[in-house]
Amino acid sequence: MNFIARVIQTNIEKILTWFPSVAIPGVSDKTVGNRIDALEGTFMVRLLPPFERNLKKRLIKSPKISIRDSGILHALPELKNFDQVHGSLSVGESWEGWVLEYIINACSEWRPSFLKTSNGNEVDLILERGEKIVFLECKFNSAPRVGRVFRLLKEELRPNLCWFVGPAESSYPLEEGIRAGSAKEAIRAIMELER
Repeated sequence: MNFIARVIQTNIEKILTWFPSVAIPGVSDKTVGNRIDALEGTFMVRLLPPFERNLKKRLIKSPKISIRDSGILHALPELKNFDQVHGSLSVGESWEGWVLEYIINACSEWRPSFLKTSNGNEVDLILERGEKIVFLECKFNSAPRVGRVFRLLKEELRPNLCWFVGPAESSYPLEEGIRAGSAKEAIRAIMELER
């Protein structure tokens, strides 16, 4: 199980692909699936489903896996303090995992998913409730930039809210229809949509 946990840790926030001969030599698809099911059943990992609307682009149809407890995520590579976490290559993935859990739990009435195109462009978290849709990007960066494909996806799907979640003290506009700010402020903005 430790080997499976380390494989999951190195694949956090990535798309699950079932190629055990490449990803986990000597471990069958069924074993990997059973272990991930067990980890999901004990709330150690989350399988985030892919976005299901028809778009003009080819979309990835596999779920995304994330470790739900950042303490476990940091313990696997033996990160012992904030400076080690902040300096690690996985700080962005750690931030994204924390933001996903925080927002999904706070917005339990919304259906979560993610969107990733076949060429690798993605929206980290999409929340849907009725006809309302929210795009959330998780960026451990105080000055995030909006990419061209994000703008195209925004134009095509016309979400009610677009938010770049980062370690900011207060929210601010990035460009028309897109704000950046803390997870708490993003949740507040999502709750406003419910009114």
